[in-house]
Amino acid sequence: ADLIRAHAEADAARFLRLSSEVDALAESLFVRPMEGYIRRVLWALARLGVIPEGAAHDPWGPELDAREFEEVGRALEALAGARAR
Repeated sequence: ADLIRAHAEADAARFLRLSSEVDALAESLFVRPMEGYIRRVLWALARLGVIPEGAAHDPWGPELDAREFEEVGRALEALAGARAR
């Protein structure tokens, strides 16, 4: 929502900063196997407290290992740190 607002308000600096943050998160969510993006997005939502952790499961997607779960967490932590500055 902030990204869209920045665009609508013609706040180029804020828009570019937020676009960079979205790109950084996308680099951890939309990786091979690409079909795993649904589970990775669910993991991100669970880590953010939007959905319960038990709901972060894609029964039709590929199996993903704990390393990928941690990568999503690190990406979210990096974004939180960047936003705190």
